[in-house]
Formats: sequence, C-alpha cells, structure tokens
Amino acid sequence: MVPAPTGASTAAAAGFLNNALTARNVLDAFRLPPDATLLVTGAAGSVGGYLVELGVAEGLHVVAVAAEDDADLLRSLGAQTLVPRGPGIAERALKELGGPVDAVADAALLHKRIAPAVREGGQIGILRSWDGDPGRGITVKHLNVRERDRDRDAIVRLRDQAEDGTITLRPALPFDADDAVAAHIRLEQGTLRERIVLTFDHGN
Repeated sequence: MVPAPTGASTAAAAGFLNNALTARNVLDAFRLPPDATLLVTGAAGSVGGYLVELGVAEGLHVVAVAAEDDADLLRSLGAQTLVPRGPGIAERALKELGGPVDAVADAALLHKRIAPAVREGGQIGILRSWDGDPGRGITVKHLNVRERDRDRDAIVRLRDQAEDGTITLRPALPFDADDAVAAHIRLEQGTLRERIVLTFDHGN
C-alpha cells in the first residue's frame, strides 16, 4: 500500500496511478539519454500528458502530437514542440523538427503512420498490439503496465512527483457505479480530459 498524494481527492487519486505508471513504464523501457527527442502521440490524453511531463523532467526534448485546441495544455505540461494531429503526421513532424526523433511513445495508436518520423535504429513504444515492422532497425517495444503493478518504488516516486508538481493530477469525473453505462458512453464521445471514476456507495 502507498498513501495517495497529499491533498488529492479520492477520485483524483484513483484515476492517476494507472496512467502515470503506464508512462513511467514506457520511458523506463526506452532508457533515453538527456536531450534525446521523444515524440508523444495522443499527448493531451491522460497517458500522453504524463509522458510529456515525465519526459520533460528527465531532460528530453518532447514533441507533442495532439489537436490544435490542446496547444495551451501541452505548453503548460512542458512540451517544447507541438505538431497538430492529422493526415501526413510523420512527414509534418519531420519538417517541423528538421529530422527524425529518437523514439515515439504511441499513445494514440498511430502505428505505421508515425513510424517514418523515427530515426534509423530508434524505438517505438506500443501500448496495444501491433504486428507491423517499421524496418530501418527500429525496435518496437510492446509494453503493458501490468508488468509494473507491484513496483512499489516506481509507485512511490510517482506519488512524490505528484506532490512536488512534477506531474499533474487530472480532474476526476465521477460516475456512480450504477451509471457505468453512462460512463462508457461519455468515454466513447471523446475529447475527455478528465478521468472517469466509478464511485460505490458502501452505505447500502
């Protein structure tokens, strides 16, 4: 057991760890040196946002791919370069940066669409299954947060980083457990920046 971040509501604390630990798992798998270039797809989402903040904290140059409307959010998280999502994303990223990136954390599941933005011998972190081969010596890492669910040291460190402001807890959007269907409908509507949390009434 690890105490929740000081001052966090129960709902916010409940919605934080899985996403932050997923981001931590990706970065630990990459082992990028400071000043390396990390491109994050889906950077305004919960996992993507933690990838941005943790990457910046480790001295990486973070390139964020997301909707143009999320530019202010991504700058507040520390992203140094913003590339609007959409067609031709790899080509536009290459043009914006003047060359390829060292690694892609593919939270938006762009897969082969973003692979051309990675340098020869670089890395792509996949959070859901993809059997593609980008070639050019690029390593595809299939990552699952369940590998780290008992990593107490990593969990404590994330809790501490939430407390010291290195990473930001997203607002929670609570739904009563009896309204789980409504929660799924809201999730499928997209453009959600809060974390959906189901609450249970233990008094009944």
